[in-house]
Amino acid sequence: MRICLVSSGLEDANRRLQPWHYLFDMAGDLVREGHSICLISDGNRAADPRETVAGLPIVRLGSFRSRLVRSYSEAIQAVKDQGADIALWHLGLTSFTHLAPLQKVACPVIGVFTSPVYRPRELLRLGIGHLLCEHRLSAAHLLGLLVPGGILRCPVDRHWIRGLLVECETTHRRLSERGIPADRIQVRRPGIDPVWLRAVPSAAERARSRQEMGLAPEDFVVGYFGPPATLRGLSRLLQALSLLSSTQPSVRALILCRERGDRARTGESWVEDVAGRLGIGHRTHVVRGFLAQGDLRHALAACDAIALPFEIVPSDVPLSVLETMALGLPLVTTSIACLPELVPHGVGLIITPGQPEVLAGAIHTLAQDPALRGRLGVAARRRAMAWHSMRDNEDGWTRLLNPELQR
Repeated sequence: MRICLVSSGLEDANRRLQPWHYLFDMAGDLVREGHSICLISDGNRAADPRETVAGLPIVRLGSFRSRLVRSYSEAIQAVKDQGADIALWHLGLTSFTHLAPLQKVACPVIGVFTSPVYRPRELLRLGIGHLLCEHRLSAAHLLGLLVPGGILRCPVDRHWIRGLLVECETTHRRLSERGIPADRIQVRRPGIDPVWLRAVPSAAERARSRQEMGLAPEDFVVGYFGPPATLRGLSRLLQALSLLSSTQPSVRALILCRERGDRARTGESWVEDVAGRLGIGHRTHVVRGFLAQGDLRHALAACDAIALPFEIVPSDVPLSVLETMALGLPLVTTSIACLPELVPHGVGLIITPGQPEVLAGAIHTLAQDPALRGRLGVAARRRAMAWHSMRDNEDGWTRLLNPELQR
């Protein structure tokens, strides 16, 4: 079967980031099942027509975002030119307000939905001012609250799209609550890259990683990895460390800022400035640069626990959560969006977002209880392996590509 995958941002630089990791992972699965895949994305339309990304041919159409109507028309024509049997179209909630052009696509269209679906209280309790300070992460989710159920149902009812593919059961349930028929939504979980599925780091590797970073054996190291954004909870983690400074003097933060170029330098400076103002600069170790996966895994081996206290999950199923669990590290995260599904009771500590004193309490508990850390680490590793197995056993493609669904 000839399949076109339509999305912005299909670049090599994005392959390890959500949502593109999911899209490339999905494309790779389809190739292994014997399908022919062509990518359609934005970028330099004058690029070499033989260009490939992840070994897949790609058609570049210029900028999607600056000229939405025209870009849909060009993408529809590209799908036709490729002779596609099915088009996979990357969507978010706000996309549903302008899907009418998809009725002109010459083949069935399946939506690939990679955004969390928030309930109003989940976002509004964070405060509008707080959300607007990082509008780059929050704007699409706030606008998504305004999309009525009728607009969400319309493209499915009219068969502009024949079904939706989502990454987790939480999003399946919430889209159904918003009015999309549940039988038109299928779950296909994102995979975990093989580097994370190796045996958990040994005691020797952990000791070596600490020594390389100048961390003492007696330090209790709490790790964070991801872009240094307030709505990802990093500022709350730094505040929690400040609260612990008198009662837990051995607690240290290892911050791995996963950004590139100027944004990386800005983020690292921000972390250092905040830590300095809180008086914990000497307890905060910042690792610069976007580490290769093996290097990232090795750095995280220095940690006793990981804190990912998201206030917003920008893209569904954060890889950092799955990767932490695969390493067998105890995890503290929040009760927002899909996170309780990823980290059920007994697998990690789930806290209310936006409350540094609660986060400090969770870190204190882990620091004082090695047995609990051990139980959570084992449970987390088991959960990660089970997640990967569930994903391998899902029949999402069989059902979504079934001709009966395409009628």
